[in-house]
This record gives sequence, C-alpha cells and structure tokens, in this order.
Amino acid sequence: METWLLILIGILVSLGIVLILYLIYVFRKMAITVKKVDYLVEDITYKLETLSPTIDSLLKLSTYVDVIDVAIKRNSGTIEKVIKNNKENIEKFNKQLQKAILDENNK
Repeated sequence: METWLLILIGILVSLGIVLILYLIYVFRKMAITVKKVDYLVEDITYKLETLSPTIDSLLKLSTYVDVIDVAIKRNSGTIEKVIKNNKENIEKFNKQLQKAILDENNK
C-alpha cells in the first residue's frame, strides 16, 4: 500500500474515533437536559394540583362577594336589619369559618 493511502486511512479512523466520542458526550448531555425538563414538568404539575382547590375556592368566594355587593347596593336598609337581627348567628358562622380555615392550613 502506498503511504498516502495509509495516512488517509489513519486520519479517517482518528476522525471517526473523535466523532464517536463527541456523539457519546452530546447524547449524555441531552439525557441530562431531558431529565431536568422532566423534573421541571413534574414539579409544575404537582404545584398546579395543590393550587387548584385554592383557586377554585377563590373563584367561588369572588362570585359570592359579587352577589353580596349587588344585594347591598339594592337593599342596604333591609340587609342591615337582617344583620342586626342575626348578629349571633353571623358571629358563630365566622368562628366556624375561621376554624375550618385554620384546620385546612394545618393539614
């Protein structure tokens, strides 16, 4: 065999080895990146699942606040009478609501 052919084969084999080593390095980096993205998606999904009931409760509460606001604007005198007559019941309801909120936060 001629020398230039041996040199060419040597260069091609060394380039092949370098290319294979580089591909192994790149695939390992890709695997690490994919794993980190998977952890991120899993974390976001978990946080979304824990926040979902809270968001639903806030939406319901905001609709109740809107209804109460409209009722107050229409019948402010009547509502004041009802509140004065049911003051004890409203205070009991407030205490129960606070207790339920504290129990939920302690879980």
